[in-house]
Amino acid sequence: MPGIGTANAAAIARACRNNWAEMQGLDEETLKMIDGIGGVMARDYAAFFSDDANRVALDDLLSVLTIDENFEEAGDALAGKVFVITGSLEHYENRKELKAAIEAEGGKVAGSVSAKTDYLITNDPSSGSSKNKAARELGVEIITEKDIMNMLG
Repeated sequence: MPGIGTANAAAIARACRNNWAEMQGLDEETLKMIDGIGGVMARDYAAFFSDDANRVALDDLLSVLTIDENFEEAGDALAGKVFVITGSLEHYENRKELKAAIEAEGGKVAGSVSAKTDYLITNDPSSGSSKNKAARELGVEIITEKDIMNMLG
């Protein structure tokens, strides 16, 4: 679906509690209430599902696929917080695993440090990396992997 990446698709799925019928029926106004979904994206998403050719293609796919609509409510220990991960990890197998743990508690993980970032996670806080420099310049709190593990509980 043009303009809808995996992070946005995941946000829409969470908002709909993984209910496929609900995801297909979202209107622009409802979509814009989902964090991270703006007007252009909402318009394009709604247009995709209202297009007859796309509906036929989806029906064909659904005749051979099974959609897992299981849903686990996310925690809220990190709700509203934005994290950026940099450097190597010692306790998590990879960044994807740490990202999943953060998101399971309501946090978000971004790819770069910005004014919206709450925490930079690094095991080398004194590093001269560009992300560390940006975090220091913006006043973003720099924490270690152990710190985020404590925040996760």
